[in-house]
Amino acid sequence: MSHLLETRRWVRLAIVNAKGELLLFRSQNEQQPKRWYAPGGLLIPEEDYPGAARRVLEETTHLACPLGPLLREREGLDEEIDSEEPETAGRWCERYFLVRCPKTMDIEDDSNKAFQAAGATCRWWPMTEMFEESSDIFEPTWLPELLASVLTSEPPLPSDLPASV
Repeated sequence: MSHLLETRRWVRLAIVNAKGELLLFRSQNEQQPKRWYAPGGLLIPEEDYPGAARRVLEETTHLACPLGPLLREREGLDEEIDSEEPETAGRWCERYFLVRCPKTMDIEDDSNKAFQAAGATCRWWPMTEMFEESSDIFEPTWLPELLASVLTSEPPLPSDLPASV
């Protein structure tokens, strides 16, 4: 018997500051692998990808930086498929949008407490440090290349532009 697989739609944000650093999160949940990933979230019903990206940016960082172009899309099947209950399996699709932040959000202040309360930590990653690390600490492993492509294709933002908070 064939089952239709539901597609869960995700949006991810490649948030790059004026220093050319990428904001990444890491879960503190012991049940999940310790990998760094771009902030994101599931789309809610009737929401489009750009709308979800703006919502996730506001909920995640409380910044009102402009949403940039779609950078990359990836899709696949859940890795864990229960053969006894195949209807629990699902497809997923992620779209990565660029967000250029003129200021470096201070993640050491009280705003970081919200990330910690949600069971995550975050930090700004310079491209050189990302390439010095093993790619398997990033999810997906091509995040360093994504940052490099942004930095070589987009002009840098002046650091004196105000960021809405």
